[in-house]
Amino acid sequence: WEKSAEIYEVVLKKFPNAVSNDRARALLAGNYVRLKNYKKAIEQYEIVSKSKNNKLAEESSYYIGSIYCNYIKNLPKAQQSLEKFVAKYPNSTYVKRANEIIERCKAKKQQDKAFKAYDKKMKKEKEAEIKEMEQTILLEDAANMEKISKEYKRAIDYYKNDKYNEAILVLENILKNHLQYLDPNMLSSVNVRIGLCYAKRGIYSKAKIYFEEEIKINPKNLIPRFELAQTYISMGLHDKAFTVAEKFLEIKQEYARAHGLLARCYYNKGLINKALKELNKTLVSKDGTNMNYASAHTGLGNIYVDTGLYESAI
Repeated sequence: WEKSAEIYEVVLKKFPNAVSNDRARALLAGNYVRLKNYKKAIEQYEIVSKSKNNKLAEESSYYIGSIYCNYIKNLPKAQQSLEKFVAKYPNSTYVKRANEIIERCKAKKQQDKAFKAYDKKMKKEKEAEIKEMEQTILLEDAANMEKISKEYKRAIDYYKNDKYNEAILVLENILKNHLQYLDPNMLSSVNVRIGLCYAKRGIYSKAKIYFEEEIKINPKNLIPRFELAQTYISMGLHDKAFTVAEKFLEIKQEYARAHGLLARCYYNKGLINKALKELNKTLVSKDGTNMNYASAHTGLGNIYVDTGLYESAI
C-alpha cells in the first residue's frame, strides 16, 4: 500500500491534467485509508467528490462520511457528510448504508446527551451532598470550639483559685477528647497551662514534659521556654536551665527574663559577679517586661545583702 501510494502520488504530480486523475486519486485515497492516514484520504476523496465522473464523485462522497464514522470517530461530522450525500444522491446504492450510519450517529448523540444530563444531575447531587456535609462539619466544629472555650475558661478559673488538680483534669480532658478541634494557639495555651498547674503543685517532672512538648510544636514560642527554665531551676538542674535561657537570647537578643534566668543560674552556682552582670542587663533591656522594675532590683538587693554591700542593697 505504501509503494502503491507513492506511485499514484508521482503520477498525479507528473500528469496533473490526465483524464484518469480522478480514478488515481480515488485509489490513492483508498491506500491512505489502509495506511491509516485518514486526513490525507479525506482530502483526496473531497477532490474526487467534485469530479465530473458521477460514479467516482458519488462513491467518494459516501467514503468521506464512512471514514469520519468508522475510523476518525467524529460522529457529528460523519452525520453531516452523509446527510449531504443522501440529499445529493438519493438513488445511490450506498444510501441504505448511509442512512444506517446516520441513525447510528443520531442514537449515539441522544445517548451522549442522556449520559451528559445524567452526569450533570449526579454532579449536582454530589455537590449538594458535599455542601451539606461541609455545613454539618462546620456546625459540629463550631459547637466543639464553643464547648472547648467554655471548658478552658473553667480551667482558668480553677487555676486562679489555686485548684490545680481540677484545672489539670479539665485541660487534659480537652487534649484527650477534642484535640482535632484545637487550633495551634489553643493547643499551645492548653499545654503551657497544664505545665504551670503541675509546676504549682511541685510535680516538676510532669510540668517539664508539657513545656518540652510545646517547644517541639512551636520552637519560637518563648513562654514555654521560660517556664521550662524555671522548672529546671526548681528541680536543681541549673545547667539545663542555663542552656534554655541561652536559647532565649538566640531567638530574642534583648529579653530581660532570659537575663534574669541566667542570673539565677549563676547565683545558684556561686558565680556572683556573673549573676550581677546579667541582672544589670535586665535593667537596660528594651523589651518592656516587668523584669526591669521588680525582679531585677529585688535580685540585686539580695545579692548585695549576701555579699555585705548593704548600702548598695538599700
